[in-house]
Amino acid sequence: MAMKLNMLPPSVNNMSVRVYVRAAGIPVEEENVWGQTQEADYLGKYPPGLTPTIEDSELPKGVLGESCAVMMYLATRDGRDDLYPTDLKRRAMVDAANFYTLSIFYPVLTRATYPRLQYPGYPGEVATSDASDDAKEAARKAAEDALPKILDTFPSFWGTDSGFIGGGDTPTIAVMGPIKGEQWVMRDRPQSVMYSDSWVVILSQSERGERDRDRFLRALN
Repeated sequence: MAMKLNMLPPSVNNMSVRVYVRAAGIPVEEENVWGQTQEADYLGKYPPGLTPTIEDSELPKGVLGESCAVMMYLATRDGRDDLYPTDLKRRAMVDAANFYTLSIFYPVLTRATYPRLQYPGYPGEVATSDASDDAKEAARKAAEDALPKILDTFPSFWGTDSGFIGGGDTPTIAVMGPIKGEQWVMRDRPQSVMYSDSWVVILSQSERGERDRDRFLRALN
């Protein structure tokens, strides 16, 4: 029986896991839980009420959330050293890049794009406050202006001259968030060029990288 993957199609974090399971060849049963995450049935399984989550009887609570945790678990379970290195030093770099995605990149990305896409923001944000429309747009623009530097940090610090995030010669789970994030930016501003060439630098530094890039991009469809 295929593992169940609860997801929301538009989400960057959700898409990262969806790309991972396809690239890793893991059979899953995807369920679109749009509008269900705050209902009693879903909250009973996963009180945070967030996505993505996987449901697997082998898990301590039968369910696991947080995109990076899900990819880390699946890669470790299946021995995918190519996607999540077992070498302690390389893994530390992958973990640090993942945590940077979650703590810095993704929050700024949502502040820059959610207002334009008319998606609900998070409590405490300017976009969800009683601030004026001008103040909300100024906050959104400040987040948008911060994105290029944030994205460029991935190849400049966590990438290498000869490989990918984590120092290897293949993409890792740390690549998926930035790639999907830049595609999300393009959805918000389809008339613009990409904010940076980070994903090209990360995924195209070798002949194998070109093949892996194509494999990952095909997994998006």
